[in-house]
Amino acid sequence: MDWDRFEEEVGAFLRDELRVEERPGPQASLYRSGLLDSASLVQLAGFLEEWAGVSIPDRDVKIENFDTLHAMKQYLRSRLPSA
Repeated sequence: MDWDRFEEEVGAFLRDELRVEERPGPQASLYRSGLLDSASLVQLAGFLEEWAGVSIPDRDVKIENFDTLHAMKQYLRSRLPSA
């Protein structure tokens, strides 16, 4: 897991797998702007689970956690075991 490449790798997933043509900035809304729908939100959560090596409970797959790259990063860091 390389946090320095997070935006690049998530951007590549959004482009290649979810066909999102715009490259979102860290605070850009993905769901509220219509770039993602509920089905793609689930796909994104699956990708992030694999990328970060964490388990994301179904109850956490919600807009607040995945609407922006910044929110995703914060959420994933909260799921990592404490050092």
